[in-house]
Order: sequence, then structure tokens, then C-alpha cells
Amino acid sequence: MSRESQLSLFPVTSPREENRPSPLLFTGTIPGKKKPDPEQYLKIHRDLADRSSEGILILQDGIFTFVNRRVSEHLGVPIEGLEGTPFFDHVWREDRDSVLANYRKRVQGENVPDSYEFRIVNRNGRLTWVRLSAVRIPWNGSPAILYLLTDITRQKEAEEELRLSEIKFRALAESTSALIFLIQDTKIQYVNPAFEAVTGFSMEDVAGMNSGTSSTRITGRW
Repeated sequence: MSRESQLSLFPVTSPREENRPSPLLFTGTIPGKKKPDPEQYLKIHRDLADRSSEGILILQDGIFTFVNRRVSEHLGVPIEGLEGTPFFDHVWREDRDSVLANYRKRVQGENVPDSYEFRIVNRNGRLTWVRLSAVRIPWNGSPAILYLLTDITRQKEAEEELRLSEIKFRALAESTSALIFLIQDTKIQYVNPAFEAVTGFSMEDVAGMNSGTSSTRITGRW
């Protein structure tokens, strides 16, 4: 006679890399034995959770009921110093209201984003940008939220560097007398004021135009 087992999955999706398998917390049942709940699973497999490169935490009534090593490292507080304390004390004050609102809506079963980004602050005042992915689970017989926390600080820093670079480029391009235009995938994406003044073509005239076609038109107009 074949024996069957059941598997209950508690997915925590991370949008950081679309092609990378998302972590799953799971519990399994053995015939004749009671299925462990997520609380039992995490306590039994804390070592596994502590080996994760992602932060794993569970909140109930806004309080840490479980954190792994990675969360402890992000906040600069030992695990035993976090569990049983308020999570929102570690959210940067400018982001706290929106994060708290999302948490309350999720606990109440309302529709909220599957993941969102905000800043946490450690005990030394250092800010870390994180992306939080969440799923609602039972914990001690009451609703709780299981989170996967991903550090996206480097990504945010790169985005800010790019933004500043674009500002500097635009400032230069719009103040020089040299003709400047940008082509991406053979399409004109930008021309500066000097280009417009010399050629008579505005950005609206050439936006999205094929670079080969537009160069012929511009030469002919000159």
C-alpha cells in the first residue's frame, strides 16, 4: 500500500531577481502525525533560517516574534534583544507611517502590495534600504505576518548615482553651444537647445525618429 504525505507551502516571494527561485517556508506531514505549524517549523529549523542570506522575520501585533541572524545583523541588535520588541521602532521615521499602514491592512486581510521598499535604521543610526515581501500566516492561533527582507541599498545607491549623473549631463548639454543629441536603439531620444537653434528641429520634431532618416532630413533642411 502506498503512503502519501502532504506538503503545506508558505511562499515568500522576492522580486529582486525574476529568474531566481523564490524561497519557500514549508511544513510536511507524515501519515499518522500532526502537521507542524509555521511556528514549530521555524523554531525547529532556526539554524536553516540563520543560514539564509535574506532576512526572515515574523511580526504579531507589531512585535518581533521571530527573527533570523540576517535581520539581527541589519539592525545591529542580538536576536534575543529583538524578539519581543516593536519592529516599527527600527523603521526610518520618514517611512514609518506608510509601512505601519501596510502592516495593519495586511493583518486585516485588505489588499496591499506584495512587496514594498523603505528604510530601516540600526542602533548606530545607519540607514539601510530594504525590500519587504510578505505573507499572512497563523502564529500561536492568531494572524501574523511572515516577511522576507532583502537589502537593496547598493541598488538604491546606483540609482541615485545615475540620477545625479543625468542631472549633470542635462545641465551641461543645455548650457553648451555644441550640438548634442542622444540615440538609443537607432532612435533619437534627446537633442539639446543648441541642436534646436542650429538645425531648426525641436525635440518634438525628431523624438523617436530613426537616426538614419532624421540625419537625411536634417542635412536636407540645412
